[in-house]
Amino acid sequence: MDTKSPDDIRQYVASETESRLKTLDTLQDEVVALRQLHNSVAPISRLPPEVFCSIFEYLRDDNGNIADIIYATHVCKQWRNIALDAAKLWTTFYINNIEVASTFLARSR
Repeated sequence: MDTKSPDDIRQYVASETESRLKTLDTLQDEVVALRQLHNSVAPISRLPPEVFCSIFEYLRDDNGNIADIIYATHVCKQWRNIALDAAKLWTTFYINNIEVASTFLARSR
């Protein structure tokens, strides 16, 4: 009977774990690509970026709070790109955190 040492077993487990993690990463990338393809054919995706920008402007409240605009950037890659490319969305805001302010200033170009 072939018995393995604890070191051999640990090495085997580490190797198998690494292999499976790589496979999992590949599968996750494929799922992301499929979701992006699915989103790209949704009827809302046919709207021009200017329409999205107009809608996003309504997400800012009267005090300059743009939390809802930030939430919109988390919906999908298309919305994120449109919002981040629209400098006018990032020019007026209320903020009390210097790190966040720096990010917003960079986005406002």
